[in-house]
Amino acid sequence: QSLFEITGPNETQGEEITAQDVLDRGTRRLDAELADQPEIRARLLTSIGAVYDNLGLGDKAIQTTNKAIDIQRTLKDSPQMLRSLASLAQMHRTRGDFGATRVALNEATRIAEQLDNAVSEEFAWVLFEYGELGLIEGKYNIALDYFERTKDMLVQVPQHDPDFDVSVLASMGQAYHAKGDEVNAEKFMRASVSELERLDHDLPTERATILHNLGTLMHELGRYSEAEQLYLTTLEIERRVLGEEHEALDIVMTNLGRLYRDMGQFDSAQVYLQMAVDLVRDIYGEQHFFTAYNSKNLADLLRDKQEYVAADELYQQVIRTYQQVLEPDNPQMASLRLGYAELLVMTEQYEDAIATAREGLRICELNLPENHWLTATIKSTLAEALVGLGTAHEPEALLNDAWTALLPSRPEHETTLKVALQLAELYQTMENEERSQYFSDQADNLRKR
Repeated sequence: QSLFEITGPNETQGEEITAQDVLDRGTRRLDAELADQPEIRARLLTSIGAVYDNLGLGDKAIQTTNKAIDIQRTLKDSPQMLRSLASLAQMHRTRGDFGATRVALNEATRIAEQLDNAVSEEFAWVLFEYGELGLIEGKYNIALDYFERTKDMLVQVPQHDPDFDVSVLASMGQAYHAKGDEVNAEKFMRASVSELERLDHDLPTERATILHNLGTLMHELGRYSEAEQLYLTTLEIERRVLGEEHEALDIVMTNLGRLYRDMGQFDSAQVYLQMAVDLVRDIYGEQHFFTAYNSKNLADLLRDKQEYVAADELYQQVIRTYQQVLEPDNPQMASLRLGYAELLVMTEQYEDAIATAREGLRICELNLPENHWLTATIKSTLAEALVGLGTAHEPEALLNDAWTALLPSRPEHETTLKVALQLAELYQTMENEERSQYFSDQADNLRKR
């Protein structure tokens, strides 16, 4: 109640009061007026930290949440401390500090093991954050296991926040998407939309996240018109709710840029991709995963625009950053290798392209399920490089593997069409007219979709 009293005319004296002003003044009053009630003070500080985070004030969010945790460390272990640590983990994760994320989650796990009964909504948040960390680290089966455990625990806590169910379903959809299981990905993403609509209130940022994730799936399935509408709706919601310069906007800007690149609309693509790079660079600096990730997508565009020198320089910069901040076998490294190998093929540096593609393929085969689209796409690029060197037999096997993986899962995607054309051309050079004609016909069928 005292937080809202801050906005009264006696306190403001005609000045405009922002949400940050309310939180700053409220935090000071908590420190002064609840000094003898540490448990309540810690709970409120955790809530204020979450609001700071929602406003994009990351440093204040982490500082305030750490203050709550420091207070709770002086008290008896409780489920509330699990919630505070899960909230801190989420803040570090969304800012790319995965080491600090794991430290917070490990502390929460140790505390949960000391509780008489750890079954609670608070511990479910810890499990959920473990899943989110696994997702960003490319450990998709581990992520799904944690999301399933989260869902099972929430069943045992009937009075939990129903919005939590929406988040779990959406993240399960993301995990299946990352695994290359498009059927389950779409199932869980649409289930999260249905669950959100079932609730009697709207959550704009949650809705934006869900629509964006569904957009990425439609994008990768080659359903570009649907993806574009989902991305634009997401961007409209986030700009309206978060403002033009909020760090969260970079993700949808990047994906809009990727989509327009795939659609051949290079000017629009460059506008969005450059905005995304500039936004995260201003917030996190040059040597950060988010800056590197967005720069990788800009490099892909420069490559496709045949600006090869600029693309090469940007790829090299991204490679250096990825090597510093990611584990060597993270699937993001495979995606980067694919993009760079395609540049090397375009510039006829076939031996380097082969080495780069093989490294990407090794990472894929280590982390991803059989017939994953990324693995298939790298095989297509590797085959192209091998053909460039005059090798015939290995490309045949690689391209047939890619075709087998891509046709059932991505019949509308341009990569599937590319593989059909590669096979038709390869069999033509091998003087296998029957197989060449078969894949030419398949390519014609794909063009008609």
